[in-house]
Amino acid sequence: MPFFRNLTRLKCVLSVDKLVFRKYILEATRIMYFDAIAKIISERTGCDVSTIKPESKIFELGIDSLDTVELLMNLEDEIGIEIDLDEKVDTIDDLDKFIQKKTAAAGAQS
Repeated sequence: MPFFRNLTRLKCVLSVDKLVFRKYILEATRIMYFDAIAKIISERTGCDVSTIKPESKIFELGIDSLDTVELLMNLEDEIGIEIDLDEKVDTIDDLDKFIQKKTAAAGAQS
């Protein structure tokens, strides 16, 4: 019986470890997208990267609709995914979440 109890404990530990690992991977991906967005906006507008926050409004950072198209093309090159902006995004966080959602959908189709 001790063998089966230990096996059950091992299964529980592995399940928890997978959830923790997935959480860290998702957080690292979120940070990666935000950093890429902030870098490209900084290069485009000349503002300091440290001033770009998730709650920053895209248009307040000096990005107009034409700049948004170019920003998305640069992000596609930087991140390596195709981005078709089919919903309104107002903040950097909105754009970040949109990209995460598209990436997750693309990963699910693969």
